[in-house]
Amino acid sequence: MKNNIIIYFIITLIWGFGCKRNEDPTPIGVDYFPLEIGKYKCYTMDSIAFDPFKETADTLNYFLKETIESTFIDNSGKGAFRIKVEYSFDTTKSWKFKNYYAATADIYSARELQNSMWFVALTFPVKDRKTWDENELNSLATQTNRYVDQEKPFIVEGTTYNRTITVDKGDEEDPFFRFYGKDVYAEGIGLIQEEFIETETQQGKKDGNEYIKKLYDTNW
Repeated sequence: MKNNIIIYFIITLIWGFGCKRNEDPTPIGVDYFPLEIGKYKCYTMDSIAFDPFKETADTLNYFLKETIESTFIDNSGKGAFRIKVEYSFDTTKSWKFKNYYAATADIYSARELQNSMWFVALTFPVKDRKTWDENELNSLATQTNRYVDQEKPFIVEGTTYNRTITVDKGDEEDPFFRFYGKDVYAEGIGLIQEEFIETETQQGKKDGNEYIKKLYDTNW
């Protein structure tokens, strides 16, 4: 009986060490969503808003500045960062307040609070082709995102970011609807480019919007 116990103990140790050697070495990926008070990111915004009643397409080109302003405790008792969003049509002039949103991250995911609803921006660890529901923390319909082009270089506004990940949100089109979404994050910086299209065409009239958001300045 004693010998059986010793043999079982040795087998358990060998199995344990074997599992550790076979663990997935994929990095957690939290560095793709850094958060620190005082850090900011500035983006160019090119957008088109379609109005089916006026039958117009309004094009806007402006700038956004997102500054991590402070921390707070959210309704679940967890810490989060408050981010101030400002806009300008001319960066040589003063920025004007637009809105606030919140963000937080841990070893499992990165989340954003927009319009009183939480969205899962990223999930960790980062793995190519890994999928998740962006709306799992709110009541909206399922939005399946997936990682593609993991740790590849990406160029935005003439700047090359050597380690990036791309979030593919989908690309669907039929005679009436068009949906497309893609976000790119750089290691140590966060979001560097966002593309979005969601439009509907009925009886020759188009509704919805599309935009592209590109990073051009940051103190990360």
